[in-house]
Amino acid sequence: MRQKLFAALMILPLLLTACGGSGDEANVTAFCAALQNQTVACEAEVISRIGGETETFALSCAESEQGTEIAVTAPEALSGVTACVSADASLAFDGLVIPVPAERVSPLNAVPILLDALRHGHLDLVWREGETLTAQIIQNDDLAVRVYFSPDGLPAAASFIDRGAETITCTITQWTQSDKENPDESDDSNLGGDQSQHPGA
Repeated sequence: MRQKLFAALMILPLLLTACGGSGDEANVTAFCAALQNQTVACEAEVISRIGGETETFALSCAESEQGTEIAVTAPEALSGVTACVSADASLAFDGLVIPVPAERVSPLNAVPILLDALRHGHLDLVWREGETLTAQIIQNDDLAVRVYFSPDGLPAAASFIDRGAETITCTITQWTQSDKENPDESDDSNLGGDQSQHPGA
């Protein structure tokens, strides 16, 4: 039954909207390939609808060699809480390490899962909703990530479909990506790769 629901979810965008052209798919593929050699810093508003409750978080995220550093900036009660989501799917709070199932999405690991999906997920569908370029990426058998790109070609939002239900949505309010440092290359800070997004600016 779950497989049938997931299959229907995959087909739905084709029924509701026109498919994106080969150029759109090529652009998404090129973006994902470029991200393999880049790190990302971003700010996001994450809305969770897990367990029948709606919660909103504002997060600041920055990738490093140790993982993705997450700082909560809202709600006020959690402001200042920081964590690190590491490559081995653990969540660390001030030295306390908690295993986090990589296949399950939560407010704190939503952005790291988005980044992992862009780099390693299976690009399933590309289409346009009006002028918005949308890509659906299969992260695993139970989780799909829909990424909505801005006119600049950068992620502007994402939704997470966990076992057929949209559990978390994410609005990217700032996105900057930079080339990973290579000790064999020049330290020239003018080497390309930086891209920034400031919606509404």
